[in-house]
Amino acid sequence: MTTSPSASNNWLLLALVALVSFGGAVLYAVVGDPDSPIYLGYFVVMAAAVAGIAFWWFGAHPPHLSGPRWGYIGVVVLLIAGGTVLGMIPGTRAIASWLMIGACFVLYGLLERSAAIVVSGAVTLVAAFAAYVMDLDRLGLVLEIVTGFVFAVGAGVLRAQGRSTSPTTPENF
Repeated sequence: MTTSPSASNNWLLLALVALVSFGGAVLYAVVGDPDSPIYLGYFVVMAAAVAGIAFWWFGAHPPHLSGPRWGYIGVVVLLIAGGTVLGMIPGTRAIASWLMIGACFVLYGLLERSAAIVVSGAVTLVAAFAAYVMDLDRLGLVLEIVTGFVFAVGAGVLRAQGRSTSPTTPENF
């Protein structure tokens, strides 16, 4: 899979997902109650912050849109609606949200023609399924740490690709 010209601009998006996940891990470690409504509040506020920063970032660094526009819109709608709705299914321990995040990033990575994004999504998807099957007591904490680490590495890879394929100028950062 070859990387599209603008795929390296996605490093910030992956870094933001990593930060939200690490923040979620801290929340899971501190709160302890996996059914606390504080998680929903945290993730709603953080999702809005990530969306705002991403809109600003992609406005300043327009994407190439390697795939059809409807594909990008579909991924965003699927991520927001699917992650929210599926995360509220009783008894799933919010595993569906992680499955949706992983699947959506796989689809987004395919649209962007970026192996780093596809792998980040796929590892998150597999980790979510594995953690659920293993019936981990601290499922949320484990998945937040894994997701944060995977997306941080993906962001680093994309950032390095961007630096190696374009001159170092202020507008590249």
